[in-house]
Amino acid sequence: KVADSLAYDLLAKASAVIAVSKATYEDLKSRVGIPSPPLVYLPNWTVERKETDGMNKRKVAGEIVFLGRFEKQKQPELVLEFAHLAKKEGIPVHISMYGSGSLQEKMEKYVMKNKLKSFITINPPSHSALQVLESASFMIVTSKYEGLSFAMLEAMSVGTPIMALEAPGVSELIKDGKTGILRSDIQTLFDEYKKVLKVKNLAKY
Repeated sequence: KVADSLAYDLLAKASAVIAVSKATYEDLKSRVGIPSPPLVYLPNWTVERKETDGMNKRKVAGEIVFLGRFEKQKQPELVLEFAHLAKKEGIPVHISMYGSGSLQEKMEKYVMKNKLKSFITINPPSHSALQVLESASFMIVTSKYEGLSFAMLEAMSVGTPIMALEAPGVSELIKDGKTGILRSDIQTLFDEYKKVLKVKNLAKY
């Protein structure tokens, strides 16, 4: 493959290559064939913020946040599907989506066609991600793969649990039932979210 050949040529000349997730490390090691060293696993990080009562009080019940590019890798259309499921079943949900990208027009048409304006708000990229995450009851992640997402780390740092689809780089961060919800598809993710709402047991995450 041309892309792999170019990547190998560039990476082979580097004195060291840093992989920010175990999935990226294994992919580079097996697919591109980089030995270790110079391939190094060094995960992303963020500052852990001390949990306070005020932090929990700022969380809005039913408020879910999506942070990311509106591109195929992030699969934002699955977030719209989540909202559509909520509408069909009468589940109180509002999802604030922050981002931009080539899929935005298609997403906006989907929201209008399915009358989801009260369930979904599409916003420009946020420059106050921590404040946005701090007020949410959940962050939703639907990516096909990630490196080691700063947005996910920041959500965890302010005590906001994550519900996500299983994917390389995502499954490394989330411990299902402890730091969030991890499922294989959007329907089962939605079903688990309903269970959490029913018992109102956010404290377990």
